[in-house]
Amino acid sequence: MHNKAKAVVFTAPDNPLDIESVEFPALLDGEILVKNTFSSICKSDVNTYLGKRTEKTPTILGHETIGQVVDVSSEQNVDVFGRKILKGDRVTWGIFASDPEDPMSQKGIPQKAASLFKYGHERITPDSHLHGGFASHTIVRKHTPLAVLDDHVPDAVASIINCSVCTVSGSIRLAGSLKAKRVGIIGAGMLGCVAVAMAKAEGAKEIHVMDIDSNRLKTAESFGATHLHNVQIINKNPEQKASLKNVLDVLLEYSGVAESMEWGLDLLDVGGIAVWVGGTFPQRKVELDSEQVIRKCLTFKGLHNYNVDDFKAGVRFITDHYHEFPFEDHVFDAGNLDQMKEAFDLASSSRYLRVGVRPS
Repeated sequence: MHNKAKAVVFTAPDNPLDIESVEFPALLDGEILVKNTFSSICKSDVNTYLGKRTEKTPTILGHETIGQVVDVSSEQNVDVFGRKILKGDRVTWGIFASDPEDPMSQKGIPQKAASLFKYGHERITPDSHLHGGFASHTIVRKHTPLAVLDDHVPDAVASIINCSVCTVSGSIRLAGSLKAKRVGIIGAGMLGCVAVAMAKAEGAKEIHVMDIDSNRLKTAESFGATHLHNVQIINKNPEQKASLKNVLDVLLEYSGVAESMEWGLDLLDVGGIAVWVGGTFPQRKVELDSEQVIRKCLTFKGLHNYNVDDFKAGVRFITDHYHEFPFEDHVFDAGNLDQMKEAFDLASSSRYLRVGVRPS
């Protein structure tokens, strides 16, 4: 192992990304040192990079990451499936670390615990470093959900597990079983396409995907979408828009666009369930038709990040089903940390569902 780690430090949208050398600290109880082997750029990373959302700085962005265990602080360390963690293991870990005894953790929402620590979202301090994916190494903290990965899952595919895949797992948990259901998915980015794949694997009766980008819709079709709807075209055609009323049992909303969340009311049939995930940035308030909500007996749920069970489900899904869907075709390998700016620029262009780098 090298004497120092390498990290890309983000300070502000208008400032250049700095590459710094970092001394390896001694591991604390329960910590694991991982050499990062592939890190994808999540949409939240892009929004921070562009100044659309505010993050604590200076920081190391990136949380969709896999790596290889370099060192463990205790022989008692085990992953979420009870497997002992050994040096050399290929692993992924959750976006959060939090006290399992916290009241929020006990309620099944550990990502909102008072002691929350979020990878790729923390400020660099003298006592806290190497906590983002855009670095050669990560120190995985105590109480972080972590899983040992099978070697056959490609790096680029494995990297999306601990944000995109697990978040979708959480949204489907809230929606309930999708088997034989008419499922709608708004937003055909990475989360939307993962949701299509999961709905397909669960045996959904219909999978409707809505987006403003025809190319993204075609990509969603390659993951198993049965009905494609270009929102820009639909908004210009009142008859077509009216024909989509009451066609869904479940709506998964990943775009975060207020108009889309409102439109979901029309799409849902009686007893329908909507899960909102995408609206995690400042925008106008959503306006709801209360009479429609009441008369159609609709249910709305919100999800931010995911819990440990969702993490387990995400790992299992990719391990068991990755080869059935074209995930690898849509994660672009942009090089190493020296190409981080170019990688961010590519990710900002929406040319690919995901852009990633090989930090080590």
